[in-house]
Amino acid sequence: MSELAIAVLGRSAFTLGFELSGVRVVVNTTSLDAASTTGLLFDTLKRQDIGVLIIEDKTLAMLSAQDRTSVENYIRPVVVVLSETASDPASLRRQITRAIGVDVYEH
Repeated sequence: MSELAIAVLGRSAFTLGFELSGVRVVVNTTSLDAASTTGLLFDTLKRQDIGVLIIEDKTLAMLSAQDRTSVENYIRPVVVVLSETASDPASLRRQITRAIGVDVYEH
């Protein structure tokens, strides 16, 4: 089985740090409207070589409620939603638990 890549999708200000840290699959949505962003996101989700997809919270907010729910329920690739500025620890905990099936923070 081949290795699965980590991908990041969002505006260039969000993706730059990931790109500099070695993430090779970078999908820039800076100049795209909501419909184009949605199409590009679902095209990326269908790729068989992606194991983890990191999405900017502002990009996810552009989607319809139905599309947002669909993205959040993907099993493969695992979808992780991050903010450029702030992070909700409870949200990150839920995402990690969903991704690996174990609550690593549980005592």
